[in-house]
Amino acid sequence: EEDPSKVSDTTREIYGEDRLRDYRPFVLPVLSSLLTYSRTSHYAIYMMTRYLLQIRQVKIARAVTLHWLSKMPTRFTAVRRRHCYRLLHLHLGYTMSGLKAHFDCREFVRSFLKQHPHGLRPTSSTLLLLLRSLSRARGDTTFHAIHLATGMSKKWGPSIIDTRVRRRIVS
Repeated sequence: EEDPSKVSDTTREIYGEDRLRDYRPFVLPVLSSLLTYSRTSHYAIYMMTRYLLQIRQVKIARAVTLHWLSKMPTRFTAVRRRHCYRLLHLHLGYTMSGLKAHFDCREFVRSFLKQHPHGLRPTSSTLLLLLRSLSRARGDTTFHAIHLATGMSKKWGPSIIDTRVRRRIVS
């Protein structure tokens, strides 16, 4: 008869963070082979980026994303644009809180959008996720939030500020 504590440890090993770290030696070779092909699937890049973000390899995940984006054609279809936003928002969803993380995140968004300045522009969801990194920051976060929102509104138009963004700034 099995001890229930051992089953629980086994389950934790199978489904916990340890499982993610076990695959680390296999990820980088696969990743480098994926990036050599110009027609790598957006789904493969999304899953690889998500894995890298889960194991806290943010720099590598950002490099992979920017490299993949640089290989994309300059003409954007609605589907291709949606895939890019999904990938950008994945990065923003894994951002830590704090001013340093917020400014790092803003710099990443800037470099992401520079890859295709005519095909990509931030959405209100992008701004909302950027504001999320200010949630537990010290200091005057409202000032930073208003500064970010007004700056993006001037550059990208007033449609970037919706009710969700307004609510986030006020709270």
